[in-house]
Amino acid sequence: FMRNRNLLSALLAIVAVFSIPVLTEAQAASLNICCNPVPGSNLIHISFIDPGIYAQFEVTVNAVPMMVLPPAAPSATITALVPVPGNGTHTICVRGTMGPTGAGPPSCCQVTLPLPKEFIRGDSNDDKTLNIADPIATLQMLFGSLPLTCDDAADANDDGAVDLADPIHMLSYLLNGGMAPPAPFPLCGLDPTLDGIDCLNVSLCP
Repeated sequence: FMRNRNLLSALLAIVAVFSIPVLTEAQAASLNICCNPVPGSNLIHISFIDPGIYAQFEVTVNAVPMMVLPPAAPSATITALVPVPGNGTHTICVRGTMGPTGAGPPSCCQVTLPLPKEFIRGDSNDDKTLNIADPIATLQMLFGSLPLTCDDAADANDDGAVDLADPIHMLSYLLNGGMAPPAPFPLCGLDPTLDGIDCLNVSLCP
């Protein structure tokens, strides 16, 4: 009987030794955060799997607390829109808190939003001069697939798209004294409106 009892004790000890790392690994489960910028905004869509062991999740941006997310269900996907402070590179981290051993390890990702370029609206050929060559450049892009260095500049009426209305707007301004293009105009500047086009290529503006 004593021999069997000692054997059982030894088996239980072996099971305990191999169980401890598994439990520790579960308590420190990585969240594997996934980050995707939302086009035309300063929002980042984040998602991660709830391991089912935390009471809440803390989200930081560049080490600054941003929000606290509630749990979902074990193995369920948690999503959120996280604001970041403008263009540039940002580090977003999420970690579970109030778990079996307190807070878990952070799971982080880096996102880089494009730095905006200055431009002159209507200056489609990017020579810092507004003349008939600009609507011609826009027409060549629309019908001849000629690339432009700054789509935002070609958006002469600032409606968030480059189409036939833009060269018409410029021709009206240049030839008939029509309405001038919206800002930035007539000097270099940043786009004051949020749209889905940008000016990321090399430009003569600063």
